[in-house]
Amino acid sequence: MKTTFWDGKLKINLLGHYVYALVDPKDDSVFYIGLAGGDEGKGNNRPDHHLDETKKALEDAKGNHAKLKKEKHRTIADIWRRKQDPKLIIVRRNMNDRREAIHVEAALIEILNHLKPSGIFLTNVQNGHGIDDHSIITEENRSILLAEKVKPTSVIRNVWLFPIKNGLKNHGAAYEAIRGDWRIAKKFRTSEDYAVGLENGISKIVIKIDEWSDKGIRDETKQSFNGRIIHDEDIGIQLFEKDFSDVVKNLGYWQRGNPVKVSFTPSNNFEIIRGRKNG
Repeated sequence: MKTTFWDGKLKINLLGHYVYALVDPKDDSVFYIGLAGGDEGKGNNRPDHHLDETKKALEDAKGNHAKLKKEKHRTIADIWRRKQDPKLIIVRRNMNDRREAIHVEAALIEILNHLKPSGIFLTNVQNGHGIDDHSIITEENRSILLAEKVKPTSVIRNVWLFPIKNGLKNHGAAYEAIRGDWRIAKKFRTSEDYAVGLENGISKIVIKIDEWSDKGIRDETKQSFNGRIIHDEDIGIQLFEKDFSDVVKNLGYWQRGNPVKVSFTPSNNFEIIRGRKNG
């Protein structure tokens, strides 16, 4: 069981800010991406910390691999159980600053997570930093580059903008991601409401809400809704796959994961009905 990658010969001046990968020697598959580097560009031994953490976790679990809570620790422990040691690869070193290292780390995490169907699985709990503004572009999300700014040519009132990024991860389907549960007071709900689901500021679904309901919801202050997708109708065409980032970027209420309600007019573009900057 090796508890250091450096064999006591770490030369921090040759590393600076760096990004590294932990590799399973069984098939040379990457199972973790990380970054390291201290103040003023000095390197550190962050990779060794993973070994130390795993050793301690095993001691706390009295050697029972199944009781290890983190997948990263289970992977390292399984490698040790095979009488092998994880391998360390320094992907990039001597980068200008931590910000540059963060971008390299985020890019690697995103592309390797995207390749999961090919058998590559990372044990990273967190996605890379800065993915909202610097994310990977694929066929599925290229609308980030192609979407035009939302600017309806007719008056569209009572449009709810729902953050559905997390919901898409949990549900997959945009309709299930957008339905709720949402904390929306009755005074803000009407019979002529529309719902737009946004991921990274881009509209992924547009719905005409048919009914609000608290059925099956334990929290009586929350509501869900049923409706129909209207992408082929005039209002849907004006709102679907459009960039709403200018509408929500300065709204503190939205940034905290809450839906906002707006009305659009060709003359003044939009008016916030529910969810102001500090609301």
